[in-house]
Amino acid sequence: MPQTPINSIMNNKALNPGVANTGNVNWVSGLNGGKNWKMYPNTVDILMDNVNKNIFYIKSCDETGATKTFKAFEYKEIPLENVPLQDEDTPAMTNFVTKDDLSAFKAELIETIKNMNAQAPVQNQPQNNYRKKKPNYSNGGNQYDERS
Repeated sequence: MPQTPINSIMNNKALNPGVANTGNVNWVSGLNGGKNWKMYPNTVDILMDNVNKNIFYIKSCDETGATKTFKAFEYKEIPLENVPLQDEDTPAMTNFVTKDDLSAFKAELIETIKNMNAQAPVQNQPQNNYRKKKPNYSNGGNQYDERS
């Protein structure tokens, strides 16, 4: 059964008795506590460090339960006025085209393609002299009839 975040939390309570677990946040004692944090397969945990107060860890396990990644991060407070209101990857709603703009662009593009085709020299293409045989299943097992 795949581990959802809730299942991961419940299972880690059973794996790590006596360790404070407050929902999605798990508290460990230092780097060794984070490295030794037991996890079920296919789970990811956020581990807060009790010893180094400004450090937290993210640990993930693969399908066998072996540690896949273990990374340390440091807190840095960002003032709310410095947080962008809109994600930079999200396009602004003011940058869009209307149906009329799109129709005009389409007509211009079609005209450009026609002009390019008119100016392009015609090249002799080799002809494919091979005729594809049509399947014929009514002749007793031979699916390709030589007459088709």
